[in-house]
Amino acid sequence: MDFSESMTPSAASSEDLSSLAHRLYFQSDQGRAVEQAIAGRKAARAERPLRWIAAVHTLGTLALMGILQRQLAMGNSFATQLLTIHAVVSAAYWAVWIWSFQAPLPASIVGLLLLISMSMADFAASGTAGTQHPRNPLGGPLPIFTMCLLIRAIVNGWRQRVLELDAQLDPTEIKPRTRGIASPILLYLILLTIVVIPRSLAVQHDLTIKDLLDVHKLMAIIVTTWVILSWRDTLPVIRTIGSLNWLITAMIFGLGTFVVASIYGDLLSYFTSVPPVKMSKPFLDEHYSWLAILGIIAAFPAIFEELAFRGIIVPALGRVLSEKETIAVSAIMFMTLHLSVPSAPHLLLMGAAVGFVRLRSKSIWPCVLMHFTHNAMCVGFERWM
Repeated sequence: MDFSESMTPSAASSEDLSSLAHRLYFQSDQGRAVEQAIAGRKAARAERPLRWIAAVHTLGTLALMGILQRQLAMGNSFATQLLTIHAVVSAAYWAVWIWSFQAPLPASIVGLLLLISMSMADFAASGTAGTQHPRNPLGGPLPIFTMCLLIRAIVNGWRQRVLELDAQLDPTEIKPRTRGIASPILLYLILLTIVVIPRSLAVQHDLTIKDLLDVHKLMAIIVTTWVILSWRDTLPVIRTIGSLNWLITAMIFGLGTFVVASIYGDLLSYFTSVPPVKMSKPFLDEHYSWLAILGIIAAFPAIFEELAFRGIIVPALGRVLSEKETIAVSAIMFMTLHLSVPSAPHLLLMGAAVGFVRLRSKSIWPCVLMHFTHNAMCVGFERWM
C-alpha cells in the first residue's frame, strides 16, 4: 500500500505520520485480521462476566429455595414472592448472557439496568420505615459483586465495539472522535433515582400531590440542564420538525399503543386481582381541573421524557450500537424507568415504537406527539368512560 497516495492534505494536517501509518496498517487485509482477532477477544471478555453473573444468581436462587423451604411448604406468600423475584432475575441474566454472544455491549448495558432497577425497586418497596438509617439501595454484597462484573463487561464491550467501528473506516478518512456512553447512562440512573423518590416517600408518609409536582420540577431541571450540555446531540433533532407523514404516523402509533395498553390492562384485571390504574384520581381528589391533569400526565412526560430518551440517550447509544440494538436497549430503559411490573409489556412496546419513530424521522417532535397522544388518550378515557 502506498501511504503517500492515500494520505490527503486534511488527514496530514490532523494526524502525524506515525498515527496515520498505524491506522493505514489496520485498514490492510493483515491489519483487519489482527483487529478482528482483538475484537473477538474483547467480546469474549465482555461475555464471560455475564456468564458468571447468571451462574451466581442461579446458585443464589437455589440456596434461597433451601432456606425458605419450610415457609414455602406453609404457603407463605412473602416467601413465594421473594423466590419468584430471584428466579425471574436469574432467568433474565441467562437471557442477557445469551444475547451477549452476538452483542456484548448492549447486553451488558441491559444487565446493568436490570441490576440498578431491581435494586431501586427493592429499596423503594422496603423504604426506610422503622429504621434509623436508609437501607443500601444495592442490597448487599451480591448486587455489588454483580455491578463490578457488569462494569467490566461494559468496558470490554465498548472497546470491542470501537474496534469494530474503526475497522469499517476508509483509510483516507479522518478518524472521528468516538464519544462514550457514560453520560447518557448517568442521566438514566439519575432519572431512576428521581422516580424512586415518591415511592420512598409513600412508605414513610402519605404521598401528596405537592411531592409529585416537586419531583416533576426536579426532573425538568435535570433534563433541561443535560439537554444544554449535550447540545451536539439535542440541537439537530430539536431544530428538525419532521415531515407531515411522520407526524401523522406518530399519532397513529400513539393511538395503537393506547389500544394495546387498554386491552392488556382489561385482561390483567380480569384474570388477576390487579386493579386498573386510575392516573387522574389523585389529582381529582385535590380538585385539579382536567386541563391541568392533561398537562401533568400527558404534556410534561411527552416533552421531558422524550428529551431525555430520544433526545440524549438514543443518539448516544446510536454511536456504538446498531439501529435494532439502539431501539431494543432504549425501549428496555424506558420500560424499567417506570418501575411498574404490571405495565411492563405495553411500556416496552411503546418504547420500541417511539425509538423507531425517532431514528427514522430524525426528529424528536414526532416522538413527543406520539407520547402525548398515548397519555392524552389515557386521560380522556378516564374522563369520559
